[in-house]
Amino acid sequence: MPGCREGPVSDVVPLEEAHAAVRRRRDPRASFALALLLWPFSCGGGDPPEAPSPAVGPSSLVLTPSELILPERGTSAVSATVLDPTGQPVEVPVLWGSSDASVAQVADTGGVLAVQAGSALVWARAASLVETVPVTVVPPLSVEVSYRLLPPDSVNATASATPGSCVYRLTASVSGGAPGDSATWAASAIDALDDSGSPVTLEVTTTDMLDRFGTLVMRSGDDLESTPLRIAASSASGIVNRVRYTVGAETRSVRIPVACTSETEDPAPSGTG
Repeated sequence: MPGCREGPVSDVVPLEEAHAAVRRRRDPRASFALALLLWPFSCGGGDPPEAPSPAVGPSSLVLTPSELILPERGTSAVSATVLDPTGQPVEVPVLWGSSDASVAQVADTGGVLAVQAGSALVWARAASLVETVPVTVVPPLSVEVSYRLLPPDSVNATASATPGSCVYRLTASVSGGAPGDSATWAASAIDALDDSGSPVTLEVTTTDMLDRFGTLVMRSGDDLESTPLRIAASSASGIVNRVRYTVGAETRSVRIPVACTSETEDPAPSGTG
């Protein structure tokens, strides 16, 4: 405070004597001494002001989810939360990266793109904190469709087993894909020849596919087999199954030619989509 004097004060009349002199109003030195005694209280005395609280820095970094399993070309995202020692979120810039960008790439927002099958670590850094999320990229969901021939008399009793007709089953094996991935049978068709030898297309609805395979939804590890299918003998030389299914928003199609060369089971080609 301006006008305040620092250091010790000399030649000061004792306090009791100063009070007595003031009451008698006889000694002006006493008034001055009393003012000096009270001086510290008018020059900022008392408790000192509180020091400002130090800034609270980040204490932990939490990444969610803790791991990712994606099919090739699949996408996902990792979120980062930075906490202070009290567990409260704090705003701190986060830097993202991948241990192998040929397997998984990461954007500066935490978005992850699966490039090809393999393993990588997505890492995040906030101040001095670093955490990682393991990423496994698996081959995309694959459906392999093939056929196997059956003897004509293997058709159930409700079907008219015409001698020389082509009887077969379609089979499907599903592999690859991330957990939860699935494929769904779609409307398909069978290209054949009619009695005159002219091409004809037999439409196969999704209801027909459900009847033939017992399900419309296929998942990794499924091995499916259709009910027996029979085509007239005149068409046996030109049967092609055009089987369709969807994976996500993508529709895939495979062609399965059927070679009816024997009345017994023969090895069969397959198609993969």
